[in-house]
Amino acid sequence: MIPTFYHSGEIGDILYGLKALSRMPKANFYTHPSLQLDWSNLLFAHSNKQITHKEFVFVKRLLDRQPYINDAAYGVPNTIDYNLNYFRHEIFNRTDVNFSDLYLEVCNIRSNKEDCYTPWLFCDIKHERPITAIRVSRRTNESFPWKQIVQKYKNEIIFLGTKSEYLEFVEYTGKLVAWKNYTDLLSVCEVINGAKLHIGNSTSISVCAEGLKKPMIFEESHDINHVRYHTHRFYRNNRFNVGPEDNDIDMIMEKI
Repeated sequence: MIPTFYHSGEIGDILYGLKALSRMPKANFYTHPSLQLDWSNLLFAHSNKQITHKEFVFVKRLLDRQPYINDAAYGVPNTIDYNLNYFRHEIFNRTDVNFSDLYLEVCNIRSNKEDCYTPWLFCDIKHERPITAIRVSRRTNESFPWKQIVQKYKNEIIFLGTKSEYLEFVEYTGKLVAWKNYTDLLSVCEVINGAKLHIGNSTSISVCAEGLKKPMIFEESHDINHVRYHTHRFYRNNRFNVGPEDNDIDMIMEKI
């Protein structure tokens, strides 16, 4: 019997939730913005931005590419074996667990230290630039040395994100870097997989890098509680979180 998982979004949360599916030989995955299937307390139930059909189309090829997904659909299944929305209640209670492991817990799947280093997203490799970058306006850190990074490595960077995010990034850093408008998330993941390093802040694209277990420099926001969502307490070898006190780009690069 193939188990069925359900999640109402948003994309980044869905990508973290796929870690639970990856522990199954095969699983069916459904997503749809149906609050009736969320936790009974709506304060905990829904995300800030539930998935739309357009966003599902954007992520569908990546879902289909995962070897553990039997079928991925936009809709409400007849039966749900694992409602991944339950993690939204637990994030207020389990402050010691990051998102991907919390999904394992709500599905009663045991996590272990090896999980910290095991990819749960899979895709081909596409070589564009040695460094992928993303910066969105929420959860930024003004002390993060983006300007120094771009000044020194601009010819090695490709920016992943929307056109408006790219234009904002160029205006902020004052330098042009490579950019392409990718039409689906699988293509984005392939570029990340072909790079040596990902640099970014809290966004679904950085979750892709986390799921691929690529070396990453993470722009840590000033929200201390937010940091633990995206950082495993044991996972340090390939992940360097840059907080307000870290602004020496050469020292940061040496630690990666």
